[in-house]
Amino acid sequence: MTEELLENVQIEKLHTFAQDIRLVLNPETKNSSSEELLIWADSVTYDWQKGKPPKAEGIESKEFEYAIAITWAEQIVKRHNWLWVKLTLHDTEDWETLAIVSADRSLMILPSASVRESIKGDTEVLIAASNNAIGSSVIPKFAPNSYTSIMHGIKRILPR
Repeated sequence: MTEELLENVQIEKLHTFAQDIRLVLNPETKNSSSEELLIWADSVTYDWQKGKPPKAEGIESKEFEYAIAITWAEQIVKRHNWLWVKLTLHDTEDWETLAIVSADRSLMILPSASVRESIKGDTEVLIAASNNAIGSSVIPKFAPNSYTSIMHGIKRILPR
């Protein structure tokens, strides 16, 4: 696996893209707190998983998916001092993807893949839960530079 740290201009483009789509779906999110945006991303993904996808004229489902993933990832980066990176996974035919990683690279989230798996029903929607798990005893310590994906290890204790 190789990593490339995203530059501020790339991060700003991601933010603008996600915000523009989010505001089409729900203009009230313009001044939302980080916590409210996490809940919004979790709720939209959950509704989509249950057969109620977001809809807006001229916006493709992949764009919605990407905007949700970016919104979620931005909140984790802000709240936990994680970093945006582009990863190349050499053991999967050099697949490139955006990820967020902890500063020591012990933990990572692949936000787009996680949102896609949730929408398809392959996994439970754990966007809001991921924020609560990071930095808690729920996630054990992993070695620096291990890039441990946390999303398949998080389990919801209480039902929705």
